[in-house]
Amino acid sequence: MKPLTSIHLLLWLTLLMWGIPSGLVPEYWLGNQAWAQKAKKGRNFAGRDMARVDLSKRNLDLADFSGAKLIQAKLVETKLFQSKMVGTDLTEANLSWADLYMSDLTGAILNRATLNGANLEKVTLAGASIRDAQLVETILVGTNLEKADFSGSYLKWAQLSGGKMTNISFENARLPGARLEMGVAAGGNFKGAQLEGAIMNKTDLKGANFSGANLKGANLTSADLKGADLTGADLRNAVLTGADLKGVNLTGANLRWANLFNADVAGVVWDKVDLTWAVWINDTVCKDRSCTGFLVK
Repeated sequence: MKPLTSIHLLLWLTLLMWGIPSGLVPEYWLGNQAWAQKAKKGRNFAGRDMARVDLSKRNLDLADFSGAKLIQAKLVETKLFQSKMVGTDLTEANLSWADLYMSDLTGAILNRATLNGANLEKVTLAGASIRDAQLVETILVGTNLEKADFSGSYLKWAQLSGGKMTNISFENARLPGARLEMGVAAGGNFKGAQLEGAIMNKTDLKGANFSGANLKGANLTSADLKGADLTGADLRNAVLTGADLKGVNLTGANLRWANLFNADVAGVVWDKVDLTWAVWINDTVCKDRSCTGFLVK
């Protein structure tokens, strides 16, 4: 905030005495909360420090928050259609049920932010940091998440269908029941991720790292997993029908009761894999741990 001169102060006091609307007061005199009251659709907030402001339930469609600091800000149920938030710091901000449809959050910081139920459909979050955040039932359909970092975040029932997730990181993230079907997550980092019941059918997962991940009951029908690392992964009851598993490393993985019917298993590393009662590629049930008589090493 710029310092007040004696002339500015006198003018301001005169305005207050005569009841002149506060809207005539220069914006740079206003504190964060007073500035928030002036927030409206299409406004330019670029570069402003707006930490801890409450902008909940406001219509801020088309607003520009590029480079702004919205640390611990409240944007609950706020309308932010096509807003610009490139490089915006939203650390620990609350955006629950906010509508950010088609907004640009390239390189934004959303660490420990709350985005439960928010609409981020067709949003750009390329290179954004969303570590240890809450995204329960968040809509991320068709979103650009390339090189985004969701490490340690909670994405229960989140919808990421059709997303661009090349080189994304979900390391140690929890995504139970999340939908990632028909997306592109080649080279993604899912190390130690909790993906039980996740839907990933027809998803491009080439070269992805699923080491130590929990994929129990996950649907990977027709998924492209060529060259992926699934060492030590839990794939019990997982559906891998028609999946491309060429060159996958399954060392120490658990595939009990998994369904591998019609999957391409050329060059798979099967060292210490548990296939008890798994449905083999020819629709034959493996009755022992190593699928004796069917498994080609």
